[in-house]
Amino acid sequence: MKEIQSLVERHKLTSLSKSNVEIITSIMNDYASRMEKQKLTREEEIVFWMYVKKCSFEEAERWRAIVHGELKLGQRSDGSIID
Repeated sequence: MKEIQSLVERHKLTSLSKSNVEIITSIMNDYASRMEKQKLTREEEIVFWMYVKKCSFEEAERWRAIVHGELKLGQRSDGSIID
């Protein structure tokens, strides 16, 4: 999983080799179809959002929490509201 996360992070910052792009595209397509069936692990879903939104692990983790209703937009993880 860490290798996939690393590829996603590098993909948003630099250009990857053609083979790495093919690998990550294949994995993300698999994640997308598994996501539709709600068969992704928490970490896989975070990495998927990193890829889709081209963001950091922390930002994707926050987005996942918002999507799942664990956190509201404009709210910090401690429950306080962002001004």
